[in-house]
Amino acid sequence: MKTTFNHCLKTILFFTAITFLSCSDEEPTYESEPYQDVEQEISIVKFETFDEFNALIDELSNISEDELEFWIEQNNPDALYHSKKNTEKLNDLPESYLAILNSENEFKIGNKTLWLYEEKLYEFEQGQNKKDLKLNVKDLKPVGEIIVKIHGNDPKTTIVGQGQLNAKYKHEFNGYQYKDCSNNLRNINAKFIYVHELMSVESGLHATARYSRLYLRVKLEWRGRKKWKPAGEPRNISVNLYLHDTKLSFYNNGIPSISLVYDPSSVNVSFDCSGDRTILLKTSDSYGIGAGSPRWIVNTTGSIAQEFHGGYYYWSHFANW
Repeated sequence: MKTTFNHCLKTILFFTAITFLSCSDEEPTYESEPYQDVEQEISIVKFETFDEFNALIDELSNISEDELEFWIEQNNPDALYHSKKNTEKLNDLPESYLAILNSENEFKIGNKTLWLYEEKLYEFEQGQNKKDLKLNVKDLKPVGEIIVKIHGNDPKTTIVGQGQLNAKYKHEFNGYQYKDCSNNLRNINAKFIYVHELMSVESGLHATARYSRLYLRVKLEWRGRKKWKPAGEPRNISVNLYLHDTKLSFYNNGIPSISLVYDPSSVNVSFDCSGDRTILLKTSDSYGIGAGSPRWIVNTTGSIAQEFHGGYYYWSHFANW
């Protein structure tokens, strides 16, 4: 009995210590440190390089919702993921970005603080009065960007430019009930819409290479008085996609070229009693600014399904991007 207890204790301590990155000396490391502000002290995640930042984005994009929230609890308790400052615009960011940014939209590279504002990254030296400097954004010079602006939807295209979105598949319905994650029946009365869409995010510092990612977003929205709004009803989600020849392409002076793209050729995941999911499909890293204007050429087929937890309002379709 004592041996079993000691084994369990070691397992718990080990799981608490990990941060979802490899423990190999060759892998990038990062840390979280207190962030001193005039009014409050909040957490901030620190990296040595922007490569490490992007490596962690990929790591956090491939774990469960519970694992992501555990990582936040251990490494960035003041993450934007839980912050009331997470505005509708910032909500377009995948969850992995929201987990790394703190409630002031910041993270650190070395001894410098990077602040995300209106898609631009601004840099502050240690000891600078960030609060006053942020009041005059027009006087600041951006050092990079994380592009998440949505330019619109074209249901016929399979070309997704940086920061663009392709919302080809939607399904409207009237919802009246669901079960919460404790299987208690809940009554509602609203018009809902399932949305399955592709989105790309490009990031980079001006002195370094660029990084691009292609995501699938599986969402639920409800109809308010004037517009569709994010809905929180828990759902069961299933995604089975074959990515075929999906790739990042560049057009520089009319000459196309292809970037090296990582990750598997298929994605097969499911989530039980989940909220919206942003699923990483493809990653393309370390291409130069001079490569031209990048866009994802998508050749993807498969099935995507959603239903309210408890088995209500099931919708499945064959995706063909």
